[in-house]
Amino acid sequence: MTGQPTPEAPRSIWDLLGAANRLPFGMQAPGECAYVGRKPLGDGFSAVPVRQFRGALIRSFERKRMDVGINFLIVRGYAGQTQRHSPLRESQSHSSGSLGSA
Repeated sequence: MTGQPTPEAPRSIWDLLGAANRLPFGMQAPGECAYVGRKPLGDGFSAVPVRQFRGALIRSFERKRMDVGINFLIVRGYAGQTQRHSPLRESQSHSSGSLGSA
């Protein structure tokens, strides 16, 4: 581990944002649609593309000092932060049982 940033593989990223800020009863409705394409991971593997839809319905109170809302996220693919794992040393993989590589 060198501490240097890991270079990212090229991939397509599309993002569409929108909002309706003047709904009845002072409501607001932001929304987002995003697509992140496949990227090569090495050794012949590639990541699955991710499609996600985010939205919210929000109502502000007390002169916009406090918001109450409902958020949603609909995803096809992996919608989390990329995890980076270090390979276990040989002594750790034998003693850890199920944590070793298959």
